[in-house]
Amino acid sequence: MKPVAIEIRALHPDDFAAANALWDFMKGIVLREDDNPESFSRFLARNPDCCYAAWLSNDLLVGAIMAGHDGRRGYLYHLAVDPGYRRQGIGRKLVEKSVSALRAQGISKFHVFVKRRNIAAATFWKNLGWELRKDIQLHSCSGS
Repeated sequence: MKPVAIEIRALHPDDFAAANALWDFMKGIVLREDDNPESFSRFLARNPDCCYAAWLSNDLLVGAIMAGHDGRRGYLYHLAVDPGYRRQGIGRKLVEKSVSALRAQGISKFHVFVKRRNIAAATFWKNLGWELRKDIQLHSCSGS
């Protein structure tokens, strides 16, 4: 496939529908009840300049990433690139933009959550030089 001109810019609250449609299309991304316009806008407000979108001709979203931090560690979420536009460095550029923004805010360690069976995502992160941690477990709770 011939490389195409892609514009990478910060995600905005108005991008929710396009981003959500991309994430919903991707098999490796799990959307939850709180993946909604309100929480999307809140996340963007809490993490200015950390979340990015890759646009083709400014009207077709072909990639997106959300990133934020807790003051110590950075977290990357929902990285997705439309399968028709992969292998052009879009995912790498999105990660670089988010990590750079987090570094500018004083964050120097980063984590990403990948489903165990998402081999394509695991390979992507490994190829970027990210380490698979085997020394920790993730425990979650949803409310109550």
